[in-house]
Amino acid sequence: ELVEARKVPLLRLYDRAGLSCDVVVDQLHALEHRKLLVEALEGRPEVKTFIRLVKYWLRQRGLPMGSEGGLPSFAWAYSALQLAMQLPRESTVERLLFHFFKQMNLLSSMTLLVQTTKDGSARAAWKSREHQFPWAQEWMEF
Repeated sequence: ELVEARKVPLLRLYDRAGLSCDVVVDQLHALEHRKLLVEALEGRPEVKTFIRLVKYWLRQRGLPMGSEGGLPSFAWAYSALQLAMQLPRESTVERLLFHFFKQMNLLSSMTLLVQTTKDGSARAAWKSREHQFPWAQEWMEF
């Protein structure tokens, strides 16, 4: 499947089991992303499994990926990695998942407020929502 509604066209390949792989050309930053993850995950198989489970959860929930207007897969993987780094190195996959969903639930009650300052720069800050929205619990359902 050729996905053209992007800044960079990509080819999405599927196997019979439903596994997909996105292929792009001339995107050297992807090599740096891969290197960063490989180095961070060295000797940490539980974190690698955890990241795979987060990505599996995203697909099962039908949340949009980068080519569909959502966050790219790397952004989710890096976010999960950063959350894993907050816990002790010997944390189990179960503990990592619990921490991830706990943090995502906290974000469900927040809004990212981005404003442009007078000098043209951007300022971002998290702000508590005044009212909970019905979709807020979606983060906790696995």
